[in-house]
Amino acid sequence: MDRTDGALLERVRDALEAGSSLETVEHRVIDSTPLDEERRSALWLYAWNYETRRRKPGFARRPPRRRQRPR
Repeated sequence: MDRTDGALLERVRDALEAGSSLETVEHRVIDSTPLDEERRSALWLYAWNYETRRRKPGFARRPPRRRQRPR
């Protein structure tokens, strides 16, 4: 990841934290970037995941692993 990617991730996070919808972030931030389609898709998935976890904190998280007792 380079500086541009980090700045875009920050813009996405900031917009979502400010209350923008995923659709708004897609149109205003993601679609306006000079990235190729694959990187825009990855950025959209990041935004979707960030928004989903923000709204549903327990969504898509693995339960903690159980430690086995030594014998």
